[in-house]
Amino acid sequence: MHDYLLAWLVYLTAGFLMAIVVWKLSSKASSAWRGLIRGTYLVVPFTPWILADYPGFYAPAFVVLMMDLILNESGSSLAGALALLASFTFMLIFLSFWSFRKAKRSR
Repeated sequence: MHDYLLAWLVYLTAGFLMAIVVWKLSSKASSAWRGLIRGTYLVVPFTPWILADYPGFYAPAFVVLMMDLILNESGSSLAGALALLASFTFMLIFLSFWSFRKAKRSR
């Protein structure tokens, strides 16, 4: 269990450091592209999903999806893809409301 928590701590720390890089690189982009780049970065590495072989343990959904596709285990690959799709959908809805609100405020 300690190795599991340590792995997540390392993963989240590296993800946070990479987020700083993504934020700095995307700061010159237009508002719409900046939101899409940053939102995509937050969705892909940080959406968790359940490991089928280890109940109660989670991994990033894109890792679960890739491993299921590589190993041809179709049992939970669709579920990992649906988790990513749902996260992307919520991110796009949030960005849409945010851009409409920002446009309304600037009038």
